[in-house]
Amino acid sequence: MKVVKKKKDFTGILTVGVWIVIGIAFAVIILLYKNAEKNAQAKIDALLLTDDPVSNLILALSDKKSSIRDAAANALDEIGDPLLVTLAPVCWGNPVPASSYEPDSPGPHPLVLLDTAGKRYDWTYEFLNEWGPSSREAGDVQLVACISEIEKKLETCYYPGQKIIRIQHGLTIYVREASTGNEVAKKTFMASKPGGCPMSLSGANNDDIIYKSGGWVSSKTVKNWLAEFYQ
Repeated sequence: MKVVKKKKDFTGILTVGVWIVIGIAFAVIILLYKNAEKNAQAKIDALLLTDDPVSNLILALSDKKSSIRDAAANALDEIGDPLLVTLAPVCWGNPVPASSYEPDSPGPHPLVLLDTAGKRYDWTYEFLNEWGPSSREAGDVQLVACISEIEKKLETCYYPGQKIIRIQHGLTIYVREASTGNEVAKKTFMASKPGGCPMSLSGANNDDIIYKSGGWVSSKTVKNWLAEFYQ
């Protein structure tokens, strides 16, 4: 009688090995990220000790490394970016010494992006590099775009001991003339809605309230609309 030998199944061992490799790779990535942040902060701390920290931090905003750009932006938030501080009142409807906006005249019409509180928004320096005045002087700015974030509650779904709140995110942009504080235009963008509520919840999530969000409005969407005012 012929004996048939069973083949050994190494699937389980291979699966464990793959997860170990993934875990090690993930740990290395986190370590590299933390080291980059640490090195970036050390560089920014050194710039803060120079004779002209603001100017040096502004130069650091153009650094090739995103960790240094982010650290420089955070530092400027603390000590105040002169350009942004000067333009902040525009978002409250107040005028500042700036260039007048003539929509019928050829562009570009230098534009700076802030939030409605007059603070730096996530995309402020991205827009400033492309559309801000090359002089970096508030007097050369014509327009200030002020962003307000929207969080719209769509639905609340109830389950035993828990509930899901469906949220849709959006942005309202107010374009104001820097020299007058007057509103030139206003537009609201809403991102995609989240998926619907499930029929039931598993016990995997123990939170009493679960927020289910959709997408986010992209900087590209906002930039495409604002381009007509800048150009």
